[in-house]
Amino acid sequence: MDAPSNFPAITFCNHQPFSSRAYELWRSGEIISPTQFSKLLKNAADYYLNASQSKNQSFPQEAGFFAFEFDTVKMYYQNLDWQKSKLLGHERNQSIYMCLFRYSGGNLVIGGPGCHDDMIIIRERSHPHHFNCHTVEVSQAYSQEVQELGLIIWLGPNENYNVQYRQAFLMDLFEQAYGLRVAIHEPGQLANLDSQGIQIEPGRMNELNFDAVKTIHQETPRKPCIHQPKQMYTDLEQEYNYEFELCLNTHLQNLLITQCTCLYAYLPRVKLPNISLPYCGHLITTNNQSLDTTGILTRKECVRNILSKSAILKKSFEDNGLCLRRCELVDYESTASVTTWRSTRWQLHWSQETSAALEVLFSLPMDVQNVNNTNDKALKNLQVYFRTDNLSLITSNFHEKDSLTEAYGFSDRYTYLLVKRKSNDTIVKAETLVLTLNALVSRIGGLCSLYIGMTFAVFIEFIEFFYIFLLRNGLLTVSNKNNNDKNKNDKQKNMDDNDIENKLDQNCQLDKNNLSSPSSSPSTLHLNNKKSVNQFLTLTKSNNNSDFIDYQSNPQFEFPSSECTQLIETTDAKSVKNQNNNNNDNKVNDSPLILKNNFNESVDSFQPLKPVNNRSLNDLNKQKVKKCSI
Repeated sequence: MDAPSNFPAITFCNHQPFSSRAYELWRSGEIISPTQFSKLLKNAADYYLNASQSKNQSFPQEAGFFAFEFDTVKMYYQNLDWQKSKLLGHERNQSIYMCLFRYSGGNLVIGGPGCHDDMIIIRERSHPHHFNCHTVEVSQAYSQEVQELGLIIWLGPNENYNVQYRQAFLMDLFEQAYGLRVAIHEPGQLANLDSQGIQIEPGRMNELNFDAVKTIHQETPRKPCIHQPKQMYTDLEQEYNYEFELCLNTHLQNLLITQCTCLYAYLPRVKLPNISLPYCGHLITTNNQSLDTTGILTRKECVRNILSKSAILKKSFEDNGLCLRRCELVDYESTASVTTWRSTRWQLHWSQETSAALEVLFSLPMDVQNVNNTNDKALKNLQVYFRTDNLSLITSNFHEKDSLTEAYGFSDRYTYLLVKRKSNDTIVKAETLVLTLNALVSRIGGLCSLYIGMTFAVFIEFIEFFYIFLLRNGLLTVSNKNNNDKNKNDKQKNMDDNDIENKLDQNCQLDKNNLSSPSSSPSTLHLNNKKSVNQFLTLTKSNNNSDFIDYQSNPQFEFPSSECTQLIETTDAKSVKNQNNNNNDNKVNDSPLILKNNFNESVDSFQPLKPVNNRSLNDLNKQKVKKCSI
């Protein structure tokens, strides 16, 4: 609120490009007139037409170029020396009839012809269609205080004035207008009349109300921008501040200069046109008597090929970082309103006379003696205004007498342009990141939950899953090691059992295939082989039904030797140890001992053994075999 921006610059161009001075220059022959220029073009077209008829050919394309396409005001502009073209256009003092300023406090300041004031900066710009354009800017010190700026602009001589010098430009019929083309833009910028310009009617009061809109672009990796650029760009003799479109057009102009060796008039003229670097539309020789038909057609084709790819080329300039958008810029959004300007001849006359006199007086030091000596004319004009009773009897001879509107003498030859602020506020449009990191995570979570049922808890479960997965991989490695140790122990046990059998067979000198017959004495059982030993162990455990094997309570067995007794004790101890281990792994073990079926093959009276309870191996090793005889 109440943060005014700088007052915009106002660029205006007259649709009637030629001033009254231009007719004098044409009449004197100092500058080729539009009529003479058109005559040269028509002669060239007639030449190509005659050449085609002699060869029985159709209408040649070259004749169409010279007779119609080249007969325009912009081609005429490009065939003039750039300094002489400025002489044909409107001058500042002649174009700006009056100006006025209104400050925020309501104070009104009126300026005379040319609007010469310390707070005003006026620059002249050369344009191929309008010739001389003018840009009015308020100085930085007063820019934020000015509320409105008014310009009374003269539109030039009557259309029928010395028409014999302007019998040309047939194809401009659809582009000709009467009035002004105006653009309001940032101070120091080169106005783009094609995109920013609006039409101003003659003889009207045209009011433009604007809002200042400040745009702040967000700098991103894909769309970088530049902060407060200092680089300046040139158009003929004028320098302008950096602007993105101006930068692109400048690089495009440099490309045209390199490839086509000419200056394109509608792009910034980075160099002054001359004989070695002419405008691309230049076709008149130095003596203004003939045309360079070959050179103009070659340059025309070269320019056409490059401009047809202008969009691609500008995009490449931006992508390569040659031109970047400004991070902060100000646009002026305006609305136009038009009404009849109720001005009279005497009002315009006396407003101009008095404002000019006051401007002269206020521009000098406050010295009455100096004022009386050097500004008698200004003082006399004021005295005439003060002493005249009927102001309508005295009118200026400056205006045209053949006005279209009799009631308001200057209505068709002048126009009134008034540019006003809507308010002191500045509208700020700032780009922000729509999808921040937090918003991105939130949207991903919401979409996952909505479409695939995934929530944040799922990610936690994924983490837990990977943790367990890694943990189990580590446990599997340990488990495999335990299995290897177990397999190794089992293998060692089997080796020990085989070793026991071998020792039984060797030391006890038994026949492996000989088993004591059931018909033997029931009180004595000879341990002839491994099966006999197993039967001994099984029978003893079954009959006693005790926690240990008591060899002394089984006198029916005879042992071959003491070594056999030790081997039997060892075998039985290992069996009990294995059984104890199985009982520890399985809380209830109902399976019989591993020796239960060995004896049933030959002794039917033996019953399956019951599980042996856990006992200490030390108690088992204390048992002694009573007798072992051969």
